[in-house]
Amino acid sequence: LVDGYNSLDSLDTDVDVDIATQSTADSSIVLNSGVTVKGDVTVGVGGDPDTAIKDLGATTGDQLSGIVEESLPQITPPALPDMGVDITATGEIVTIGPADSGQYGNIKLASKNEVGVLEIAGGDVVLYITGNIDVGQLGEIVIKDDSSLTLYIDGDIHCRNNSSINNETPPEDPTNFQLYGTGEKQFFDIKAKSAWSGVIYAPNADIDLYAGGDFYGSIVSNNFELKSGGNYYYD
Repeated sequence: LVDGYNSLDSLDTDVDVDIATQSTADSSIVLNSGVTVKGDVTVGVGGDPDTAIKDLGATTGDQLSGIVEESLPQITPPALPDMGVDITATGEIVTIGPADSGQYGNIKLASKNEVGVLEIAGGDVVLYITGNIDVGQLGEIVIKDDSSLTLYIDGDIHCRNNSSINNETPPEDPTNFQLYGTGEKQFFDIKAKSAWSGVIYAPNADIDLYAGGDFYGSIVSNNFELKSGGNYYYD
């Protein structure tokens, strides 16, 4: 199910959600059997919906060709202090807070059979990662309740099996985790053990999202594949 909601008003339940691509190539949007999109499905300007949408038995609103190509501006990371180091956690829990906001090289969590956890706690944290994020098999990035993470990254994100990047208690307000891709060509492999909530804006990134439950938020990307045990709810 692809549906919508309003995190600011729980009584606002009549929210249709359109999904779209700017591409006109064949099978630019793939809708497998049993998928329901509570809104329209739109392909790129001048495209043929009958070929650009590979519909294998989905239920949707209208399937249309776009009228205007939307602009996807690039994001510039904010000016943050250069910490000159990586963020690492191997066999330990590392906690960072608002005072640790800054520019770092890489984030590396867990190694082989050792747990590595990065906790975001104590308020609003802003990180600019100029390299990559590698979350090992037993690694986690956990955004604690009453905290938030705004993350800018130039490189790639790799989450190994049994790893997770997620809020401690996934809220219906996805603004607690905002992820911005700032590189020219990126790949994000993001996993979550339960429901996932967040906002991703990465127009140059190919994104695979694996969630053990429902997804709350929004995504803008170069390519996007949702592999979820639940449904997608756009805020």
